[in-house]
Amino acid sequence: MIDPPERPSQRIRAARTNRRPPRYAATLMALGIIFALAYVFLIHQPPAPPVPAIKYLQGTYVWQARSAAAGSTPAPETGGFSAAASGDAAGQAKPSPDRAQPSYQSAVPGTISSSYIASRRVESSSFLRAQGSAAYALAVGAWPPVWRLSSRSALDYQGLAADVLSAAQDGDHSIGTKQIKAGGRRVWRATLQFGQTQVTVVVDQLTGIVTWCSGAGPDAQETFTATVDWNAQPAAGQRYSAPVPAGARVAVTRDRTYTYRPSLAAAGKATGLTPLRSTLQPDGYTLRSVATRRRDDLEAAAIGDASQALRPGTRLAPANEVDQLFTRDLTWFTIAQTRVAGDAALTAQADALAGQSLNGQLSLRSEVLQYGPFTGSRAYTWYSPSGPALFVADKKSAVTVRGGITRDDLISLAEGLKPLK
Repeated sequence: MIDPPERPSQRIRAARTNRRPPRYAATLMALGIIFALAYVFLIHQPPAPPVPAIKYLQGTYVWQARSAAAGSTPAPETGGFSAAASGDAAGQAKPSPDRAQPSYQSAVPGTISSSYIASRRVESSSFLRAQGSAAYALAVGAWPPVWRLSSRSALDYQGLAADVLSAAQDGDHSIGTKQIKAGGRRVWRATLQFGQTQVTVVVDQLTGIVTWCSGAGPDAQETFTATVDWNAQPAAGQRYSAPVPAGARVAVTRDRTYTYRPSLAAAGKATGLTPLRSTLQPDGYTLRSVATRRRDDLEAAAIGDASQALRPGTRLAPANEVDQLFTRDLTWFTIAQTRVAGDAALTAQADALAGQSLNGQLSLRSEVLQYGPFTGSRAYTWYSPSGPALFVADKKSAVTVRGGITRDDLISLAEGLKPLK
């Protein structure tokens, strides 16, 4: 674990400057000239990477899975996707004919069509079997309420893109990053190691979109290749609609894990927490959704264990967590604030995370926060498959932040949290 030095405030730096006596002026000027020359000729670094920006995405993809136990390579899955800054999305897929889909009672589906309407928090899917019959499904209320599809999309890999951008900005060599050109565009090719799985991605620098991703573990390998139409624009008046015909029989699944709230104040009343509002999120990000839930698995949520993080609490108790979703263009991050005061199990989990439980996370670092409600507490940051992550806790609550923002942005955001008045 690497401990960077604590950062002095601007006020302290200004005070030190003002205390310098006048007789040092000439010396400082000479040193400044020497430093400027050294910077130009010796240590000049390339300009900072651009902030990715894209409001609409459209393209096609090929996804290939290989298993070490399989005797042959199955046919790939092919499909298309589109997504808008509103949170809406649509996609189609033709799964491999030899890959079973037992959840839809069809071993050989023909095509899958899926769309997501963010204003309703509804994902609609149709499954047209090769035999000609069809099945329809609605998934309602899942978190986070943006860009959710049964088919695949380049946005599924936005967390990895944020990891690469953060490493490129920080010069972090725990992620092997190389700048190259592909298709006439500047991209990063980067390699990340998550436990026993090695992930290699190609990220478009101007948009932050992953155009190629390969993950290889001990037992299997997956490869995703996207062909993006960089000039695509949504049609005038385009609206995403559910691919479900009127009168069709539809299987409806409602996610009961999260309860959406109209405001942070309402979430605070539901949980008994004083919600923390963000004042230093990166430019352009706005609060999109607020929800509450019961959290009994703080460690799984912080580490990002997908199999555990979305499970509702197992104890019969009221909600104890406030979740916030922030979006900008086609990317997002979340803030989860969990009450640990008075809960021995969660307090023990928070202590474990601040102790040894985070060891092994990619590029784990810690830093003592200088401002905000967690002043004096140690914040931990690392890279995860769903994006750069932060964890910090005190005796009252624990905060986990994860998604499409860099490590520096995470620290600034944590220091800019303020109790809602």
